[in-house]
Amino acid sequence: MVSRTLGGRRGRRVGAAKWILTVKVAVRRQDGSVGTGWDYIDPFMDLADHRSEFWFEAFLRRNHLLPLDAVVSELVPHIAEEGGRCSGFSLRSQDRGGQEAERRFTITAIRHVARRIALSVEPRCAASHAYELHARRVAEGRPRAEPKSDGPFRVSAAETPLRYLEVPIGELVDGAQRVGEHAETMDVSTDAPVFFPKAVLDRCETYSRRGAGENPPIETGAALLGCPVRCPETGEFGVVITECLKLWDVESRAARLTFSGVTWACIQQVIRRRQEVCPAERFIGQCHGHPFDRVLFVETPPCEHCADTAHPCSRHNAAPSPDDRDWHRAVFGGRLPFQVCLIYGFDRRGPRHGCFTLRDGQLAERPYYVIESFDPELYVAGCIGPA
Repeated sequence: MVSRTLGGRRGRRVGAAKWILTVKVAVRRQDGSVGTGWDYIDPFMDLADHRSEFWFEAFLRRNHLLPLDAVVSELVPHIAEEGGRCSGFSLRSQDRGGQEAERRFTITAIRHVARRIALSVEPRCAASHAYELHARRVAEGRPRAEPKSDGPFRVSAAETPLRYLEVPIGELVDGAQRVGEHAETMDVSTDAPVFFPKAVLDRCETYSRRGAGENPPIETGAALLGCPVRCPETGEFGVVITECLKLWDVESRAARLTFSGVTWACIQQVIRRRQEVCPAERFIGQCHGHPFDRVLFVETPPCEHCADTAHPCSRHNAAPSPDDRDWHRAVFGGRLPFQVCLIYGFDRRGPRHGCFTLRDGQLAERPYYVIESFDPELYVAGCIGPA
């Protein structure tokens, strides 16, 4: 159970606050002038994904199977200059053996906060902004300086157990195909492995690219169901995508795909039925296409640089948009560290796609594995329950 009061921002997941982090933003307006704004970083809301990533990387992947609500983290800024300017921050805690666990985050990890401030300063020019991160220590016994609110409120949420499958990950890797930029050098110690059965991956592309053939093109996609998996031999965690689920009653536009209440109800109904067979299976992400900019990426011939190199084209639209990132934070923030986002688009050479998972508090592209098939019923389920 987590309780929170807006004025005091209390929560069992967050350690005692010793620092206040502030983001300062400058926005270049259309007339050439510069607008400025600032705001506090809310450690409960703004760093939800960061705490989730910290739990996953510093505990679960190190074979410390603590539930999320048992991890109390301390926020430590990385002071770069005088005046409290920061290059990033760390989350720290102790594992069951008393060893310090730490996850470092760069200044890029709070760009969603900077974008929020930029939108409040000048919505039309929010993309043209720069920002700084500052830290100020809170004196012991002194109340924190918090934004004013209309009044206190309390929110309680019950933590659900994390269910996973005991799967020898090495057996999945053997014979699997690694896909993605620099896939041949992928280090599973850096990125937890993500597996797609070939048939599921084919359906992801079919559903995601379907809207590109419409006139005008629209975004289409699907929901991803999957299972967290843990290797009983090494303790490594990963994700296996088990199904690409067609979406019902969605609103598709040129640059947006919106889930309705009916969409969510249908997804939950399918998940409940499937969990009767495999308790570890759950809604774990989404895939969709970016069919816009077809003239730029499809109808325009590749440049000379593309013809002279084997490296991937750097100009593409197969990346999460700000709306995609906001959607993932709203749906999974602080609850699902192994969320997956698969995006299909174009570069100057033709179709392109990317797989994105949490890294540095944001969705970042990473390689993944393609396997022939996966049957969840062949494996034993495990559980990490609330403290």
